Amino acid sequence: MLTLHLKHQGKTARVSLHTLPAARSKSVVSLRTARGAVKSVRIRNGVNPRINPAGLSAELLIAGDPELRLEGAGQTVFSEDLTAAWFDPAAEVPRPVGDFREVDIVYGPDGQEKERRPHLFPEAQSG
Repeated sequence: MLTLHLKHQGKTARVSLHTLPAARSKSVVSLRTARGAVKSVRIRNGVNPRINPAGLSAELLIAGDPELRLEGAGQTVFSEDLTAAWFDPAAEVPRPVGDFREVDIVYGPDGQEKERRPHLFPEAQSG
């Protein structure tokens, strides 16, 4: 679905565009085995995301397993337990960043930065 936000003479509107419903509904496909229904589940894989595999040497791999982080491997991840977080990619220890502002950067036709201003969220105005 595509949503457009329109503004004209102090009035705002949101217009949603979507396709027409299908003439016939699609049949539901369920996956089953001899033991029962199959469903998708998110599970932690135990890979250390902070390690660059290209930078690992044979000596590091023989001495230990720096590419693995097994303390959380195999645990189920529930989507209701997850929230959005922003991290500083340059930090040695990943910590959430909470003191940031959304800023709009305006560029001129030559590609040079022209202006920075706080991001404004438009609100609908009533009649």
